[in-house]
Amino acid sequence: MCYVCEQAEQVRTDKNLPTELFWNPETRKVSVVQLADAVRRAALANPDKVYDRRPYTGCMYTHTDPETGEYHPGCIVGQGIFDLTGLPVDQDALPGAVNNDKWRVALNATTGERDSWGEVILVDDPLTRYLVDWLRIVQAQQDGGKPWGEAIAFADRTLRFASFTS
Repeated sequence: MCYVCEQAEQVRTDKNLPTELFWNPETRKVSVVQLADAVRRAALANPDKVYDRRPYTGCMYTHTDPETGEYHPGCIVGQGIFDLTGLPVDQDALPGAVNNDKWRVALNATTGERDSWGEVILVDDPLTRYLVDWLRIVQAQQDGGKPWGEAIAFADRTLRFASFTS
């Protein structure tokens, strides 16, 4: 179990402390770099894992155990957030692809401003822009039924950092 997960477990078992059900990006900041690293580590630990979306019709960051009602990570991005924070993602608060506006804000990848179409403006950092797209590709490959290791390898092969630096 990761250090952050151990801390979260201590909080959950201490009756005097308030507990959070889900990761709150306002109080527990996570960067794109941290998430990409956690996703890569999850894939290295479970390269043959194929995301099982059952009983859901779509892919979910967080699953609910039908017997206990407890929340646990679902997809690879949900696993990455859980490994970093010890908390699952609130599917209702952060739905959709990891590169949508809500996710970009949650991962501190924006300037805090919006363009004339209302879309958030990504920070002018090639690494951040690259990793947002890298996470999108990993997520799409995993959602398409690829094992986690193959999803990472595909993103590594197909996305070139040079295109984000010009």
